[in-house]
Amino acid sequence: MAARCTTPPVAMHHSSGNDAPSSAVRLHFLCGVCIRLPENITAIEEAAFEGCTNLEEIKIPDTVTTNGDDAFSGCSGLKEIILPETVKEIGDTAFMGCENLTKIHIPANVQSIEEYAFEDCENLTIYTPATSYAEQYAKENGIAYVTI
Repeated sequence: MAARCTTPPVAMHHSSGNDAPSSAVRLHFLCGVCIRLPENITAIEEAAFEGCTNLEEIKIPDTVTTNGDDAFSGCSGLKEIILPETVKEIGDTAFMGCENLTKIHIPANVQSIEEYAFEDCENLTIYTPATSYAEQYAKENGIAYVTI
């Protein structure tokens, strides 16, 4: 039986000196088994889900362009991540310590993956288009990859 995903309430943050809400999510306090992020966010902020060990599945909308530093660090329950085509950046230690993460689908649009994004993800395979930045990153960092 598949995990039932919950959609968290929209977490809006205000930047200093500005009362306009941002469209980023930081929900480290919300650690369900399966989470479907709201359609209106554009970034997953630093440490948004850090240490959510029971998080097994996350559904990321195609409005997200950035996965911040430590966004999913220590989420040992994650097994597979599918990043939407809109993602352009993967932050430092974004998936560090996700020891059960075996598959991540990284689109051709990703232009930046920080050096330690997948630190301690020993069984990870990156699925990405041939000649993409993610393929080059995998080669340079000794990470298994499959071109799709």
